[in-house]
Amino acid sequence: MRCPKISIIIPTYNSEKYIYELFASIKNVKNSEIIVVDDGSKDKTISEIRTWGARMFEENDFYVIINQHKGPSVSRNIGIKEARGKYIIFIDSDDLVRSDVLNYICSLDIHYDIISFSKSPERKIINTDTEKFGLINEVVIHSGIPSYTAAPWGKMYSRKFILDNEILFSPLVHRGEDLLFNVEAIQNAKSILLEQYDFYLVRLTSNSITRGTDMKVLMNSKEFVKLGMKVLDSIETTMPLINNKKIIDLKRNLQKKSFSTDISYALRHNYTVYQIDDYEKWFKRNCADVSIEDIQEENVIKKIEFFLLRHNKRNLIKCYIWLINAFQQLRKFVKWC
Repeated sequence: MRCPKISIIIPTYNSEKYIYELFASIKNVKNSEIIVVDDGSKDKTISEIRTWGARMFEENDFYVIINQHKGPSVSRNIGIKEARGKYIIFIDSDDLVRSDVLNYICSLDIHYDIISFSKSPERKIINTDTEKFGLINEVVIHSGIPSYTAAPWGKMYSRKFILDNEILFSPLVHRGEDLLFNVEAIQNAKSILLEQYDFYLVRLTSNSITRGTDMKVLMNSKEFVKLGMKVLDSIETTMPLINNKKIIDLKRNLQKKSFSTDISYALRHNYTVYQIDDYEKWFKRNCADVSIEDIQEENVIKKIEFFLLRHNKRNLIKCYIWLINAFQQLRKFVKWC
């Protein structure tokens, strides 16, 4: 049986509008296998996958796995277990790739645990504990750097490396699982290449499997922080040269980042001020002594949000939430027109 160079893993969920364009963008990728894992779609996604998959992938191994609705983490993990390629690539169902660039990349003689691609002119090999910890720090605090983001897409992961280190996406969290996956991957990697070629095209859509409104975001934090602490604890073993104080500081920063991101998200997605108050109390009690007063944001919008919360301007907060909701409805109306 032929062993492909790359395994392209695509989790889908209610993606019928995007399947044709996605498949068209990857149909000319050579020496690859395509593994589509559907997460219990309710629309015509499965029909579209089978129709266009049969027409476009005569020269590639093409597999469709239908699963119950359990989230993208489970779908990606299924893809990892089924993959046979030397490298694994994750593609969101509403995004696209440049097959010509990907074919060129695959023609290169490359041997790294992780290869990250971007438009950044930077080309760098990361293999020391200090360099890896610096990258982890950027992923945790700033969701990465231009040449290595917290997202799993735009990267090639060695399948052997992933399996040997048992690195999977946690199904217990539904926001931030990509970040935890990459932090664990970085700390276990012996070599990481930051490459210049950019093959991945992100399309922002309203019903992406990994994007959209999440009304359970505040409840997600408990498990995210718990798992995050566990992943960062392992740095002491995987990267013994890193000072323990730096690891403690990074844990604190992960807690602050989770807290500020989730509160800001909640403000813009129909949560009440009272729900946010309860969340802050819960966070202090269960995760860390982190409060609204501790958060120092650089983002202008978040500065406004936390100013209102710090000064308990409830009426202004209600107006702010109303304006945000009105703006979102206006965007939908303009798009519909």
